[in-house]
Amino acid sequence: MKRTLLAGILWMAAHSLFAQCTDCIPDETCINDTDFPQVCPEVMPAATAGEAYDEQMTFFLPAQVTDPGSGVTVDLIEVVITSVQGLPFGLEYIMNHPDNTYYPNDGDTWGCATICGTPLLAGEYAVSINAHVTTLAFGFEVEVDQPFESIFSVLPGEGGNNSFTFDNVAGCGSMDVNFEALINADPQPTTWFWDFDNGNTSASQFPATQTFNGAGDYLVSLETTIYDYVLTDVLLSSLAGGWSGDIEELTTLQNPDPYFVITNSSGVAVYTSSSLTDVQSGSWTGLNIILSDPPYTISFYDEDSISNDDFLGTGDMPGTDGTYIINAGGSTCSVNIGLQAGDTFYDETVFSVFPAPNTAFTIDEDANVLYYSDETLTSFLWLNQGDTLATQDTIINMSTNGGVYECMVTNIYGCEGWSSPYVHCPELTVQYDQELNQLLVPDIFESYQWFYNGLEISGATANFIFVENDGNYSVEVTTSYGCESMSTVITINTYVQEFTAGAQMKTYPNPASDHVTIELDHFRGSGAQFEWRDAVGNLLEINMTRLSDHQWEAAIDHLPNGLYTLSLWEGNHVITQRIVKQ
Repeated sequence: MKRTLLAGILWMAAHSLFAQCTDCIPDETCINDTDFPQVCPEVMPAATAGEAYDEQMTFFLPAQVTDPGSGVTVDLIEVVITSVQGLPFGLEYIMNHPDNTYYPNDGDTWGCATICGTPLLAGEYAVSINAHVTTLAFGFEVEVDQPFESIFSVLPGEGGNNSFTFDNVAGCGSMDVNFEALINADPQPTTWFWDFDNGNTSASQFPATQTFNGAGDYLVSLETTIYDYVLTDVLLSSLAGGWSGDIEELTTLQNPDPYFVITNSSGVAVYTSSSLTDVQSGSWTGLNIILSDPPYTISFYDEDSISNDDFLGTGDMPGTDGTYIINAGGSTCSVNIGLQAGDTFYDETVFSVFPAPNTAFTIDEDANVLYYSDETLTSFLWLNQGDTLATQDTIINMSTNGGVYECMVTNIYGCEGWSSPYVHCPELTVQYDQELNQLLVPDIFESYQWFYNGLEISGATANFIFVENDGNYSVEVTTSYGCESMSTVITINTYVQEFTAGAQMKTYPNPASDHVTIELDHFRGSGAQFEWRDAVGNLLEINMTRLSDHQWEAAIDHLPNGLYTLSLWEGNHVITQRIVKQ
C-alpha cells in the first residue's frame, strides 16, 4: 500500500539541515583575456542519485567588462547573487562571501561556491543563478537583474539490499524501476515472491519493469525460498546376480540382504541404508535424504557378515523431483524425490514518488500578466520564444510585442515540469518619428501591411512608412507563431498652430513640470473646451472648463514628460499651442 511521504520528507529535511558544505577556495587560474565573466568548471561534475556530493565552482568577475556586441566597456561595480534556483532536491550551496556580494572594481575578482548534499532524483536540472549587477558606463550607474543558466546532471543511482537490486529509488509523478533478485541457488530450486505495493506481484528473478503511479511511498518486498531435493522412498523390485555362492547363502535360505548407498558429485557416500534380510525386493520409506550436491548415484549391495559385501550395480539418480525407475547395473528400483523448503530470505525497501508540480499558470489578459499562485512551487524559469527572461518570479508582464511563453517550475520536492506554451499576440502601438516624418513598429514580425483611413496601402509592407498626408494610419502584422494583429489607429495632424482673427492663447511656464497657465485674449466665451494630444496626434483627454478672467490653470503632473499639443476650438477655428512637459 502507498504510505505517507511525511517520513521521507522529514528525513530529507534533517539530512539537508545537518549537511555541512566544505568551505571553498577560489581557483585563481580561472581567468581569461576576453574581459568577460567566466565560471570554472564550465560544466559541474555530475552527481549520482542517493550518493553524497561535494564539489566547488569558481567564478571570475573582471573589474571591467566589454560587451562583445557593441564593444562598449563598463566598470563592474557590484555583483549580488540573489538566489540559485533549480538545484536538485537534497543539494544546497554556500558562497565564500556570507552576504553573497562581490565588488570586482575594488579587486574582488574571484568568488566561489560549494554545492553539497545528497540528491535524490535523477535527471537534467536547469539551474538558474540570479544576480543583481551594478555597472558604471559613461558616468552613469546602471543596475540590471541578470540570470545565468546552467545544466546540472544527476545520474541514476543503483541501490539494493541483501536480496535484490534496483535502478531507481525515487521519482516525480510516476517512475519506472527495474529489479533483479540476487539469490539463486541453482541447481537447487529457488522461488521468488515479489510484492511491489502497486497492485503487482511477480515470481520471476527478473520481473518486468514496474511502474509506480501517484505520489506516495511504496514498500517493495521480496521473499526468496531455496528448496532442497529430498529422497523420500526407494522401492527395490529386483537385484542383479552375484550375490549367491557366499558362505552366508550356503548356510541360509539362499537369499541376499540388500542395502543401498547414495554417493554425491564428489564420490563421497552421503547415505548408507539399513539392509533388508533374505529378500530380493523390498522398500525403504520415510528417508528424507537431502540431495544438495548433485549429481547423485545409487548403488546396491548384498550385505555378508563373513565375506565381503557383494556389489549388485549402480545407477544415476535424476536431478529433479518425481518418481523414477532406475536400472542400476542389473538391479532395478524406483525412487521418489520430493521438494522441501530450505532457507528463506526476506527483504524490503521503500520507494518514493513525489508529487509532480502543477505547471499551469494563470492568464490575466486584462493586466497583461502570467502568474502562479501555488505556494508549493519554489523556482520559475520563464521563456519567451525560447529565450530566458530576466524575471524569474511567480509573475511576469507579457511583452506588447507578443511571443510564445512557457515556464519550467520546480516544487518543494525538487520535481520539475514545463507548462503548456501560451501564445500572446502582439499589442501594436505605432510610433511616429517627427524628424523623419515616419511611422514605424518593431522589425521583428513575419509580414506587415499598412492602412490609410481604413484602406490598404499598396506596397506598404515594411515595418515603417513615410507620412504623405494627414489622416488615420494603422498596420497589420503576422508572426511566426500564428498571430495576425492589427495596431491601434494613429491620427497624424501636421498643423502647428492656427490663430483666429480674434482670440489668441498664451501658455506659461513653457516648458512646465506640474501645471501650466492658459491665458486667452479677445476670447468671446466664458467657458472653453480644450483638447490634449500627444506628439503623434493621439487624443489624450478633453477638458471642459469655465474661465476665470479669461484664464485657466491646467494640471499636467499626471502626464509623462514629452511634447503635447493643446487645442482650443472657437466656432470653426482652432487655436493650438505646443507645450513641453519636463
